[in-house]
Amino acid sequence: MRLGSGEIFCQRGDGAFRGADISEPLLTTDDAKRSRGRAEIDAGEALQEVSLTCLHRPGFMPGQLVEIHDALMGRSWRGKITSVSHAAQGNKLTTSLELLRYVESTI
Repeated sequence: MRLGSGEIFCQRGDGAFRGADISEPLLTTDDAKRSRGRAEIDAGEALQEVSLTCLHRPGFMPGQLVEIHDALMGRSWRGKITSVSHAAQGNKLTTSLELLRYVESTI
C-alpha cells in the first residue's frame, strides 16, 4: 500500500499472474479495497477440486494448506483442505480429504 495515494496492491503467492487493475472510487476504506482485491483474485483463479485418501492422519482441519507429493504427476503441489473425513474398515484407518488447488491457466 502506498500511503496517501489511495492505492492498494493485492497479491497472492509470488504475484506471477497479474490481473487487471481495478478503479472503484466508491471504495473509500482500506478494508473495503482489500476485500474487493481478494474477491477479484478469487474470481480470477482456476481452482481444481481434488479428492484423495491416505492412511489415517489426525489433526487435518478444513482451511489448512497442505503440500501433496504426487508420484503420478512427478511433482508436488499445494492445496487448501475443504473437507476431512475418517473411516475404519477392520483394523485399517484412512483419512479422506477434499482439496482445492490452483491450476495455471493455459490461455
